[in-house]
Amino acid sequence: MALYGSKDFTLTLADAPGGTPRAITLTNQVALKIIARMMNTTALGVEWDTVQPTGSKSVENIVMEGFFNDGSNESHAMFEIKTADSAPASVGRALVATVGGGKTFTVTGHLTEYSVQPNVGDHTGFSAVLAIFGSAAWA
Repeated sequence: MALYGSKDFTLTLADAPGGTPRAITLTNQVALKIIARMMNTTALGVEWDTVQPTGSKSVENIVMEGFFNDGSNESHAMFEIKTADSAPASVGRALVATVGGGKTFTVTGHLTEYSVQPNVGDHTGFSAVLAIFGSAAWA
């Protein structure tokens, strides 16, 4: 199985809202992007767009794809959307990514999607989406 990105990249995700961090091996490139929100301030009839910072930031949903070993069932149990994921009082799942040079990205989100793809040998494919809320930080 081909893996993308740096050998120094590691990712952990809590196995449930407020749960235990578990390491994940992914086959897709994960975008860890903090966005400064802007408001369009272009006047009518002006040829070029202008923007003004709003003072708010956000993080795009994080899409994770990979394979888990059919014998362990560990990843399936981790990504399965639990009642606590959809509860209004959910505290979310912590995600921590470490990239080359030891930079760490920490964020919390709600697991909103989980799908299972057909087996490839003794491995089953998965895809999961974490919808981010609150703040994110690079350290």
